Amino acid sequence: AIAARELQRNRELEAENLYLQEQLREIELSKQQHAADLQDKNRLSRLLEHKNAFQERVVQRREAEFNSQKKEREERINQLISRKRAKETLLKLMYYLFTEEERIQMFHAVDARKREEEERRKREDAEMRLKLDTLKAKLDALKAS
Repeated sequence: AIAARELQRNRELEAENLYLQEQLREIELSKQQHAADLQDKNRLSRLLEHKNAFQERVVQRREAEFNSQKKEREERINQLISRKRAKETLLKLMYYLFTEEERIQMFHAVDARKREEEERRKREDAEMRLKLDTLKAKLDALKAS
């Protein structure tokens, strides 16, 4: 009975020692993990500064590129608007010139018709006078005879 108690007690002591060793090992592992975590934290905090600086450079570069593209796009739009306005002005000018040319041609045509009419009237008047003079001469010759 005493041997069984002593055997039981030895087992309990061994179990307790084993439990304490496991506890110490867990504490040691926890300390090691904590130290590794602190190192990672310090390393990452240093990287964060670099990451933020890099990110700021990237954002600035993209912003500058965006502004440049926006400016180029606005310049192209302004050029297109200018070309469109120039084309519209040219078309208006061409229309004005065309209508003015038609007006001048019509004026010349009317003027030419008036001149032709005037010349025709003069010819007819001259022919009529010639006939009248001829008839008058014949009438005078008849009277004189």
